Amino acid sequence: MHEQFNSVANAYAFSAPISLEVSQRQELRDELEGIYAVKDGELKTHFGLRDQDPPRHGKELVERIKTGEYVLLGEREFEDSDRTYYSQMTYGIRWRNPKVKVDREGYKQALEKMEKAHTSTKLDVIVLPLTDALASVRAFEEKKFH
Repeated sequence: MHEQFNSVANAYAFSAPISLEVSQRQELRDELEGIYAVKDGELKTHFGLRDQDPPRHGKELVERIKTGEYVLLGEREFEDSDRTYYSQMTYGIRWRNPKVKVDREGYKQALEKMEKAHTSTKLDVIVLPLTDALASVRAFEEKKFH
């Protein structure tokens, strides 16, 4: 009788236990990435690249219209828009303060500064002693890039 070796059924997974230090460094990297994402959102808001949340109900809709906290899409923007919900009454309205101007160049410059600091902090997390790596992540969190 012939038996076949089933490599999937008979396979064993061997892995070295993850050290506490490796685990802690991973936590620092994860924390750093979360901080980076929050800071990127702050930059987008600061430089006018992020709209406000749309009104949640009719009363808020009326208030936003009364206070002028919206911008209508121009004809070209309206035609080029990738939105597909044409039947909604608010289609073509961007919920944002029109006094906040879009500054793409300012965002780009601030993002470049932030990315340099982010890269430096990632390297710190890899090579520095854990207490110094933690201090580096905290310092990155405290920095302002705008």
